[in-house]
Amino acid sequence: MSKFLAATAFSICIATLAPSLCNAQAALIPPQNRMVLPPLEYDHPYDGDVWILRADAEQMQRLCPPPKIAGNLILGCTRLKADGCYIVIGHDDILRKAGFTYRLVLPHEVGHCDSWPNDHRGARLATEKDW
Repeated sequence: MSKFLAATAFSICIATLAPSLCNAQAALIPPQNRMVLPPLEYDHPYDGDVWILRADAEQMQRLCPPPKIAGNLILGCTRLKADGCYIVIGHDDILRKAGFTYRLVLPHEVGHCDSWPNDHRGARLATEKDW
């Protein structure tokens, strides 16, 4: 595996059906109607070491890159390094406030471990069984 760093921030607006709704309306889109899951080619266990940290709001600010769009809430981020994949996911209270669950955020972040691009191309719709 080549050495590189891939950082991504899982934010509410970026992961919606309508990315242009990056305002208060985006928070009204229920999680089961959000394009949050990686495409099938990236939706599999990572073939390497994975470290997962559940973080509070302060840790999230420190460890995850700031959102590209002001006002987005960061739910998780991923850094792929030569020795494995490092995932930070907010505590359940952070996820709940945004209408998400760990069960939705984890496959999103693992998809980035599997080299899913940060622009979220090909994201799939979460269904009720996914959350």
